[in-house]
Amino acid sequence: MTDVTQLTRIFKVAGLSVPDPAPSLPPEEAVKLLQATWPHLAHTTLEGPEVVGTQLVYSVVRPPAQTKGARRKPRPDSTNASAPTDDAVEKAVASLQAWADADSTAGYDVALHHSCGSFLLNLSRRPPTRVDPFLVGLS
Repeated sequence: MTDVTQLTRIFKVAGLSVPDPAPSLPPEEAVKLLQATWPHLAHTTLEGPEVVGTQLVYSVVRPPAQTKGARRKPRPDSTNASAPTDDAVEKAVASLQAWADADSTAGYDVALHHSCGSFLLNLSRRPPTRVDPFLVGLS
């Protein structure tokens, strides 16, 4: 004669064994009841069941993490035709070097620089007034 034993459902959530909150419901509906305690279960899937002793063990699996702009296809290999050539890279480096070596004083007006500096120096040396016209634009 064969003995019939009823298996109890257990859900494995992040390594934790959680007893079934509603054995009469389908497993997916029972996991929805657990969402009140663990909100992240809303985005999970069930795997299994596996029979372990007298228990049916369902594994709750989280989806893989994704980021905005994540690549879903593998990157193209380095022999891609759109990859820059060595000549293009050398030309770009030479252009950057020429920009760095350029004269940064081109268009510099010494007289204007001295007159602005002396105006600001005189302004900083005068005694403060109730309403400083220099600070009116900042209010």
